[in-house]
Amino acid sequence: MANTTCDGRVRCKIGRLTVAQVNAGTLVLPARAGEAYIIIGGWFVATGSAGTATSIDVIDQTTNTVAVAVAAGNLTNGTHAPFLAASGVTWTTFGTALGNNEGVKISKTVGGSDVTTTTQLDYCIEYLVVPNQT
Repeated sequence: MANTTCDGRVRCKIGRLTVAQVNAGTLVLPARAGEAYIIIGGWFVATGSAGTATSIDVIDQTTNTVAVAVAAGNLTNGTHAPFLAASGVTWTTFGTALGNNEGVKISKTVGGSDVTTTTQLDYCIEYLVVPNQT
């Protein structure tokens, strides 16, 4: 992370979303004035499967820049799907700050099929907070 200053504290947000919240895209980390998030790890556990969805993604709030996408095939009932898995996970901005002054959402693939057969999604997002990037 060249030219990035942070306090070095890894933070974690743990929660549960309904399938409707995942399909709509739900804010899980609020925007922070003057700061940006760097997603560095985490996991999903689905109750049910992701059905015909392409993936469930961690994205920034406004531009929908994807930090990490977990393929629907990795989200079978009760299976722990770590973001650092060897397959089925795509890191688009690993170790890179998301948008300045933007929150973080969990969402189905933007423009993709809805998550259909899961009832809820447990999640953990590990992140750093850094000053806005230029």
